[in-house]
Amino acid sequence: MAKIIFMLYNSIVLALLLACLSFNNVWLEMRINIGWLIPPYVLILCFGFGLVLRKSPGINRNHKWFTLINILVSSAVSALILGIDSVKVVPAAIIREGLNLNTLSFGSLNIALGIFLMLGLIIILVQKVDQDVDYEK
Repeated sequence: MAKIIFMLYNSIVLALLLACLSFNNVWLEMRINIGWLIPPYVLILCFGFGLVLRKSPGINRNHKWFTLINILVSSAVSALILGIDSVKVVPAAIIREGLNLNTLSFGSLNIALGIFLMLGLIIILVQKVDQDVDYEK
């Protein structure tokens, strides 16, 4: 279960980063709904994490550090690429656009996104991971 939570949480964080980077591309933004890219990004990243964990199970001991570094680097890259003011709006805009929920405010979506990111991070940091998991099965 810890492996699934780790893969899913980190895939969602990276998928949001990729969506924010895709949003910065005007040509792409004008042609497709960037919110629709999040699920394929999550699937591809989960598959990639699954392969990495299968090939090198030693990463399981460092999953907490990886998650912390992932959230910090993703936040920093988003702030550098989009700007501090845009980071407050763009993730909520992408999610609202992708779900076609135009009635929700950016503030409420940002609160929900913040709660999700904090709870996921807390769950990963406090969970105990079995060190002897055999991923070859």
